[in-house]
Amino acid sequence: MACATPDIDPKVAPFLGKTGWKAEKGLDYSLCHCQDKVLDTLGPSAKIFVPVETALTEGTPLDLLAIRGWAQRSICLIGNTNATLVTKRRKTILMKIEPKLVNMALTEPGPQAKGLLLGDNFVKELSTYVSTFTDLDKAQTNIKRVFSPRVFGGAGRHRGHLPGRSSSGS
Repeated sequence: MACATPDIDPKVAPFLGKTGWKAEKGLDYSLCHCQDKVLDTLGPSAKIFVPVETALTEGTPLDLLAIRGWAQRSICLIGNTNATLVTKRRKTILMKIEPKLVNMALTEPGPQAKGLLLGDNFVKELSTYVSTFTDLDKAQTNIKRVFSPRVFGGAGRHRGHLPGRSSSGS
């Protein structure tokens, strides 16, 4: 049984390119990666299904050790896929909050998250970083305002004449 993650239709790709969208980056790449992982779980599942189906239809004995091994592989792959999806969800949320924090998504909150995607400890740490970045953004804005050249609409008018020059231009 061969399964493959579908590619983006070649006739659709030019439309996406006009908007600056790139298939090899961003959300679609992440989702394709997750879809690959889901499809990877089908191999061990098929390896379990075939001997069981054969045993049922032909009355042959089952190799329980082989079935256990394929079941373990399948469970590991499904767990890995779940962990990847959780990380992708965290990354998506952090990208919306502050793109500079996206690497925090790799931190696994563990059981102390109590079934939540991020958990209290993660949210506390996130709050610290967000306020730091907010303070930095405010400081950068103030620095730009202080050091930016000031241009006034009436620049050059009402100053009088330079010494030694006449107003007739001679």
